[in-house]
Amino acid sequence: MGDDLKKLRDRIWITSRCHMNAERRNRFLEIYFHLLLAFYAIAGIGNSILGNSTGLEVNGSILLYISILTLSISLIIFGFKFGEMAAQHRTCYLTLQRILDPSFSGDLNEKYISTIENLPNHQEIDFMRLAIQDPFSRQQSLTNSDGVPYTFTRLQLVSYIIRRITTLLFLLLLTAPAWLVTAWNTRDLIQ
Repeated sequence: MGDDLKKLRDRIWITSRCHMNAERRNRFLEIYFHLLLAFYAIAGIGNSILGNSTGLEVNGSILLYISILTLSISLIIFGFKFGEMAAQHRTCYLTLQRILDPSFSGDLNEKYISTIENLPNHQEIDFMRLAIQDPFSRQQSLTNSDGVPYTFTRLQLVSYIIRRITTLLFLLLLTAPAWLVTAWNTRDLIQ
């Protein structure tokens, strides 16, 4: 029974760490999209002011494009509810940490299941982040459900790195339309 309890405690620890990574990911996305939304709004306002103050003709369809992008980003922020998801992941890992406390009395498995069944699950990337960072932090060894130490393969490492780089490039590319519109509207000023 002691071995089963250790496996359960290990699973709870891993789940809580994955939810910490999920919270961090969702907080980052929430901040990023708010800044992106502000960036697009400033680009739209700046381009219309720049056109009016310099006498340059600003293409109305370009400003309409920026306005539509701003609206789309605000709908994405509202629809995905990154802040709300981050708060739910935080609630989950804090509850899991409380049940890992040695002073916790009660059925550990039942409390674990009741905690995670009503909250969102983390994504595979959150576990991969934990697995890849774990050898460097060594707070606790990662084990699979059989108690065998978990090791990631080179393919998983390459996959993780590619996914991270692709995500960062995608997020950077989302800023490109505002930069292009601004460059297009200021091309006469530069000459």
